[in-house]
Amino acid sequence: MERKDLLQDLYLAVKKHLLKSMSLETAIEVAENVVCSVEQNQIMTSEDIRNMRDTFLKD
Repeated sequence: MERKDLLQDLYLAVKKHLLKSMSLETAIEVAENVVCSVEQNQIMTSEDIRNMRDTFLKD
């Protein structure tokens, strides 16, 4: 899976997780900020991104 696809999966996982306690607008904004930070961090591996995504999907 490409990094771009992993980032999209991460975005969806974060947004889904946050929608349990936030408005849609806020969840989208936070999810975009998380993905932007991860995207800029070139040290994070694909495995790191998968683990982060899985953490948000646990609930």
